[in-house]
Amino acid sequence: MARDGAMFAAGAAAVLGTPAQALPAAPDQLLAAGETTEFDLGGGVRVAVRHVGAAHTQGSLIAMVTPDRTVFAGDVLYGGRLLAILPDSSVKDWIAACLQLRGSNAAVVVPGHGQPGPLADFDQPTLAYLQRLKQHMDAAVKAGDDIEKAKNGFDATAWTALANFKELNGRNAYQAYQESEAEGF
Repeated sequence: MARDGAMFAAGAAAVLGTPAQALPAAPDQLLAAGETTEFDLGGGVRVAVRHVGAAHTQGSLIAMVTPDRTVFAGDVLYGGRLLAILPDSSVKDWIAACLQLRGSNAAVVVPGHGQPGPLADFDQPTLAYLQRLKQHMDAAVKAGDDIEKAKNGFDATAWTALANFKELNGRNAYQAYQESEAEGF
């Protein structure tokens, strides 16, 4: 937040068409991967914030609100658009984070991108894509395929209708290949 907070605040203000506000306060509590902290909001409403590991980013968090069983999944889940694998993302851990959500008993999931819905709505645009990409890149690395052959050989036809597909699929393939290759060392 110290490094990127001003940029995010200005970007949000531009998107919302509002004047730039003060920078968000830096967190006063950090969570380790797998750690959860809870907040009592009063009136029987509780929020549990869980660090689900290195998914979209190294610090991917989800927030579970009870008693209404709503999960704010952030960029762990995408709907209607192709997810973006970043240099500090982990495809392997992102898959694990998605699978963790299956135990959340959520009635409604709010993704980082897309419309809220039941968890099953995000299986294809997020979990299935990551699983298929990981499987393909692991096999390509094992077979000794170079990065271009691996990228060009990835069958992503099931996801071509998602927004941002053309801009992100090739980059995602490169990132996933590099992770699979690193895991082989």
